[in-house]
Amino acid sequence: MLFLPVEIKAREFRPKLHLAALATQFNIDSLIGREDVIDLVAKNSTDGIFFAKIAKPDLFKKLKSNRHKIIWLDEEAGLLYENAEVFFQERLPPDSVPMIDHFCFWSKSQLKVFCEMYPQLQNHATLTGHPRHDLPLIQRFEKNPSLSTSLTYFSNAHLTESQKIALIEDLNFLNQGNNKKFTISIRPHPFESMGGWEKLLREQQIELLDAQRPAYEDIARSDMIVHSGSTTAIDSAISGKISLKYVPEYLETNYLNDRTDLGEKLSLVVRSRDDLVSLVSDSYWIGDRHGKLQETLAEIGFKIDGKSTETIVKLIRSYAERTSNDAKFNFFQTAKRIVRSEPFEGMKTVLRNTQIAGKIGNWKMLHDQCSVIKMSEVEYGLSELEQDYKSKPIITRVCTNLFRLTGCAG
Repeated sequence: MLFLPVEIKAREFRPKLHLAALATQFNIDSLIGREDVIDLVAKNSTDGIFFAKIAKPDLFKKLKSNRHKIIWLDEEAGLLYENAEVFFQERLPPDSVPMIDHFCFWSKSQLKVFCEMYPQLQNHATLTGHPRHDLPLIQRFEKNPSLSTSLTYFSNAHLTESQKIALIEDLNFLNQGNNKKFTISIRPHPFESMGGWEKLLREQQIELLDAQRPAYEDIARSDMIVHSGSTTAIDSAISGKISLKYVPEYLETNYLNDRTDLGEKLSLVVRSRDDLVSLVSDSYWIGDRHGKLQETLAEIGFKIDGKSTETIVKLIRSYAERTSNDAKFNFFQTAKRIVRSEPFEGMKTVLRNTQIAGKIGNWKMLHDQCSVIKMSEVEYGLSELEQDYKSKPIITRVCTNLFRLTGCAG
């Protein structure tokens, strides 16, 4: 059994669903769900593979006592880049290292630093890239050519209401006295309140995007990305899109400004409204910026070939072959134990034995054509599953027999 915890659904759910679908080729079942739920399920089972998104020493001790294999790929590896000491102290504390069976990295530079710190573990470290960077290469989203230039601001979870009001005024100013008109959108951080943004944007000519859908879709549909400190800069660069880091005086104290060093390296920093208007209104610099982005990505050594998920699944398979055939896991008994013992802040935990039907290795087929979710006697499409996942901390089980349900197992 492969355990796939999800913290931020918009960022992690589809990449991990893609990973789980590919893993079925090797008869590996997966459980995908809310991070705290998956952690608890894994602690109540044995002989599985835990795909860790952050190092948790206390959790890892329990998992190792249950004979789990642990494969680590940090979800925030693109956030803290240049200060390797900060990155490894915060995201990979030394006491967790001996418990991890394999280490995966986004870039050559991070892998190099790790191997210098732990030379004895070089054979347990691999440059894999991140599955979330595969999907923009697999799925293409074409923008309607008749639309005006689209600009999307990606928010983060640390903006105050007064900062949001000032930001809205600056974005609206882009369409005042300017020959080049923009379609302006704001995408909240998944942890932000949509209601708060809706109130502020009432009667404004700014579209509010759904923070729960995959970020790469909105990046792909935008001509230009603006943020104030976000890993969105990395996703934009990998998708070939220009991003501006907008940090006027009222945003200079934002929590993320001193932490997203790689995001700043991949964005053009803009510190005033006048400079923002000037830059977005004149596209002469965009071609040059694209060239510099590619140079920076090459310098960092990001693995961006659309095969990160495949590389990770091969690793998972190699460790699955080493796990015991006497694994103890009863989905429904574990579910009952969790519902009884863990109220999760008063929310009723809903655990469902879910089977997904799609074509092996073909994400587009899985997403567009054969995305049939079978829950008891009810069938859902993939979008319905995601809608359900948005409102309830469900666990999704991706089973190896799923492709026999619909006759699309080519």
